[in-house]
Amino acid sequence: MLTLKELSGQTGLTENSIRKYLRLFGAFLQPYIKRGVANKLLFDPNCVVIFSEVKRLRDEGKIAREIIASLKIAPSFPSELSFHEPIYQQIRAEQTGQAGQFDAYNRNLQLLYQKLLDEKEKRIQERDERDMRIVRLEIQNVKMQEAMKLLPDGKNPAQIRKEWNLARKKAQVAAGIIADIKRLSFFRFLKRKKHLERLQKLLV
Repeated sequence: MLTLKELSGQTGLTENSIRKYLRLFGAFLQPYIKRGVANKLLFDPNCVVIFSEVKRLRDEGKIAREIIASLKIAPSFPSELSFHEPIYQQIRAEQTGQAGQFDAYNRNLQLLYQKLLDEKEKRIQERDERDMRIVRLEIQNVKMQEAMKLLPDGKNPAQIRKEWNLARKKAQVAAGIIADIKRLSFFRFLKRKKHLERLQKLLV
């Protein structure tokens, strides 16, 4: 294994340049890079071939994007590096297989994440429906209690009408609050909580 300094000496690229290209296409080189003592980067000797090609392309005036594109197709090595071509092809074959595995893993991960989101939304919807059922039962209970209070017990018709109107207004306000809660998405937890507190005060 080669250190960053040794790789720099054998390829002609500065250490900073090597770090920059690692950030750009580090995944391509992942199988050939390890961490040593104190987390130092160690490079497989095959990296000399790749970074020598990178330097050649850079010296030809190619920008980073063009260099990456060139590395993804069959390389054109200088004659003095032509004996490395079989090694380079082996690297590309291994990398292609690993890329396919990564894509499959990434797809499965995305499917699992979406499944978790769907399950979370389903649970929240079930909780909301349960809360709404409880609120509706509380409103029905209050209305029944108000109705019991309004039964004729010596009150004149004007008093009964007044109390019935008051109970009806409370029910209308409560219904409006419930409608507001239903319109809120499950992410608006604080606002929903505020509406429920208003509803509880109204039912007292």
